[in-house]
Amino acid sequence: MKCVGSKDASWEQTLQLDGGETMLLSEPDVVDSYRGRNTKGILVLTNRRILFLKTSMFSRDYPITDSVALENILQVVPYKSRNDVLDLKMTPNHFIKIQVGGDERRDFRKFGIHRIIQQLNDAISARKDVVERESRSKHQPSSAYPPSVIREREVQVVVKIPCRYCGVLNDQLRSKCESCGAPMR
Repeated sequence: MKCVGSKDASWEQTLQLDGGETMLLSEPDVVDSYRGRNTKGILVLTNRRILFLKTSMFSRDYPITDSVALENILQVVPYKSRNDVLDLKMTPNHFIKIQVGGDERRDFRKFGIHRIIQQLNDAISARKDVVERESRSKHQPSSAYPPSVIREREVQVVVKIPCRYCGVLNDQLRSKCESCGAPMR
């Protein structure tokens, strides 16, 4: 677990993670800047998703305001804000864009946030690999079950021979004619 620059980590006790989910990284004092939200909080990366916890000066609650599964994220990239009036001193090193799918995305800003882009993209790739392996194993037969046995069919060829008295065809193994009862040999 890596907590970057956070002295007060009481939010970690309130964070509810799913079974098997572990926190990989946390980045405090990040601003969710998508569509003018400007909400300050903590960006948390787990092995399954990216979370944004809203922080407040007046409350010790840390509600999750955004959660995106890693397998749904296309990529994380640096970008320059279009709002140059607000962000005159900000460079692409201050912004990251999380591209989810279609037009859906998440924007975050913080000085130096660009340094976690590689970690985010690595976690996304690792999660996609896990999901792909799990889906492949669901579609393949499990080794717990024995492979199905294909049995060979025995084909029995029955040779029929005519009775020398009445001419009716009888099985070769019969001792008497089926029709007249005469001996076959």
